[in-house]
Amino acid sequence: MPLSQVREGDVIRVRTGTVIPLDGTIEAGEVMVNQASLTGESVPVARFAGSSVYAGTVVEEGNCAVRVGAQAGNGRYDTIVKMIEESQKLSSATEVRAFATADRLVPYTLAASALTWLFTRSTLRAVSVLMVDFSCAVKLAMPIAVLSAMREAGRYQITVKGGQFLEAAASLRTKASGCRMRSGRRLTPCRPTRCFCTWPSVGNWPA
Repeated sequence: MPLSQVREGDVIRVRTGTVIPLDGTIEAGEVMVNQASLTGESVPVARFAGSSVYAGTVVEEGNCAVRVGAQAGNGRYDTIVKMIEESQKLSSATEVRAFATADRLVPYTLAASALTWLFTRSTLRAVSVLMVDFSCAVKLAMPIAVLSAMREAGRYQITVKGGQFLEAAASLRTKASGCRMRSGRRLTPCRPTRCFCTWPSVGNWPA
């Protein structure tokens, strides 16, 4: 039976070694569920009648009947995927350029490693070239820098949704103070003033 035809409230049977197809609640039976794909837990978790189970997890031991709580596309796993896709859309132009630069460096690093081995016949030296490659460091550093900046902004009671907005904030020169939001999302009259903020600029926030 296709998952698209399964409706909320239907009861499905899940056996040992199979992947739970949809989010739901166990109606009957006891199972050991591997939730590493969602939570990262290395040890299977015991689930029994009344416990919640999630799509994408694996039943390692036991059989159970699951009452479906969410149709295909609306489960916990699907929500995580959507959140990841949305977060990628909020990446700043600087992050995108850094990732693209790191990707372009990989072929050159592999070529340098291969040439090192051809000229020296030393596996150790060829591997050493790969060890000093910094493309991975660039990809790791950019998200960490953005998260650190968002945390620093939080100390000044500023909420930032993503790197895209941090980059936009770097060009701000004026702030509006004393404005109030009316119904219909309209601002009351206020006077713009030059921004003399005491908190550090975006580019100088510590990583």
